[in-house]
Amino acid sequence: NNVATWEAFHQQLIDLYPHTYHPELTIRYKDDEGDLISMTCQHEWEAMLEATHDQSTVRLLLIEGPNQGKYFKDGPAVVTQSAYVQTNDSRTPVEQGNMRTLQVQLPRCLARFFPGGQILPTSVPSWLQGCIELKRVEAENPTL
Repeated sequence: NNVATWEAFHQQLIDLYPHTYHPELTIRYKDDEGDLISMTCQHEWEAMLEATHDQSTVRLLLIEGPNQGKYFKDGPAVVTQSAYVQTNDSRTPVEQGNMRTLQVQLPRCLARFFPGGQILPTSVPSWLQGCIELKRVEAENPTL
């Protein structure tokens, strides 16, 4: 096993197949009962490794989701809607002058931490999950 984490596996797929793979595709494997099992997180990745540890080759299926052809990755850029500074139990909104800078710089900065540089609600790195919140303002526009 050369890929220790789910996030590393995702990144490896992006590196190997930059024009065909993106994190919104569903990844599945067939378990010992013949059922197709989806993997979406570290826990499910570890379950797959355990279930297939005695196999020399594991076949993974990449499947388009229910929105076939419509993905966040193809939508408009992410927009920062609000930001705050948190100290202990209080939140202070970022001043309007600083907010304009954040609206440009925050998506650029965060994109570096997402697989393939695309901020997608389906692939928030585990260590960022408590720091950012992605919301849909309109049906197709993810916002920060």
